[in-house]
Amino acid sequence: MTRLHRINLKGPWDYEWLDGPHAASDSNVDLPPVADNEFLLAHSRVRMPSSIEDAWGAVSGRVQFQRRFQKPTNLEPHERVHIAFDGFGGTATVTLNGEPLAELNDVDSTQTFDTTDRLGQSNILAVELTWNPPGNGAGRGGLWGAVAIEIHDA
Repeated sequence: MTRLHRINLKGPWDYEWLDGPHAASDSNVDLPPVADNEFLLAHSRVRMPSSIEDAWGAVSGRVQFQRRFQKPTNLEPHERVHIAFDGFGGTATVTLNGEPLAELNDVDSTQTFDTTDRLGQSNILAVELTWNPPGNGAGRGGLWGAVAIEIHDA
């Protein structure tokens, strides 16, 4: 299968902390609960790709990221549409339009998923990600690699 075209889903993604953020166990960060943290509540978008550390500092927790996108137009009958993840840290459940797409764990090389038969004209890609930094501080959490729509020649 040959990749013909790639559309990066960079830029603003919506996010919602579902549990956290909590100060990472090896950090000096003192965070109030999310309900008391006006910054996190007031800023419900984050630019992607971005690690959790770059966006919020040394924190852990469970966060959901969402990105809306339109179905690519002028597809030929032999072309397939994939969602590609180039890298992220943590464990994640990925859904497309509310339906399960993948379960992922610490991706550091591109993984793609054929979504051709699941796309509507307007789509919502959601990534519910849990990040607990390792005790040695190694690794990056979040969607630190690109997420993209890829059009493949079947």
